[in-house]
Amino acid sequence: MLAAQDTLAFVRAQKTAVAEQLASAKRNFEVGTSTITDTREARPATTWCWRRKSPPTTTCA
Repeated sequence: MLAAQDTLAFVRAQKTAVAEQLASAKRNFEVGTSTITDTREARPATTWCWRRKSPPTTTCA
């Protein structure tokens, strides 16, 4: 039970981190400090992280 709670907390933290990374990439593109490629590369990481069902073996970032 504790392992499942730890895994859930980890996945939630990873999802938050990936969402923040995508938001940052979008903001940086809007102000001209990064390219659209950075934003497009951040988006698949978000999709992959959201769909992940099993305990992660690597980070979602």
